Amino acid sequence: RDGEYKVNIKDNKQKTIRTLTQPENSKEFYVPKLPPAKLEPSEYSTVQVFAKIKKQGDKLIINQKNLKEVFYIEELDHELYPFKPDLIKYQDKNFVLNKKLDCKVSYEDENYIIHNEELDLTVWGESRKEVEEAFYFSFLSLYENYYNESDSNLSAAALILKGKLKDIINKVEDEA
Repeated sequence: RDGEYKVNIKDNKQKTIRTLTQPENSKEFYVPKLPPAKLEPSEYSTVQVFAKIKKQGDKLIINQKNLKEVFYIEELDHELYPFKPDLIKYQDKNFVLNKKLDCKVSYEDENYIIHNEELDLTVWGESRKEVEEAFYFSFLSLYENYYNESDSNLSAAALILKGKLKDIINKVEDEA
């Protein structure tokens, strides 16, 4: 037919993953959002390192001079380094915690996942930054919904969560 066309959608290896053709009675059709083009490789990598480093007082200063020996080094496919915040900043609130929150970080189905077992809090996001922001938002939500709520309005499970939050949070500061 005159004016007939088709559009091939290809992946990064130029393999056709979908073909769109012109509808018979209409010239309007939906084109799905394509994944972003391949990103240029960064000059930086996230690595896991075990090393012997000279302390300077109570501080560890990582530099070539203080590095005695590297025991193990591995480049990570994803940013799966530990997430253990002892200060949470979100919007206009700063939560100073009594301890570091020990969180598990994983990567599944193209999403970063952070889980804190103590608060039974699980969040996910497409990037490490996004998932950390989701965690901070969720922590703020727990605080706003449970911390100052009257005990008579809370279930037994919610009272336990409120007690955990009271134990974890040292102080809350409002940014001016």
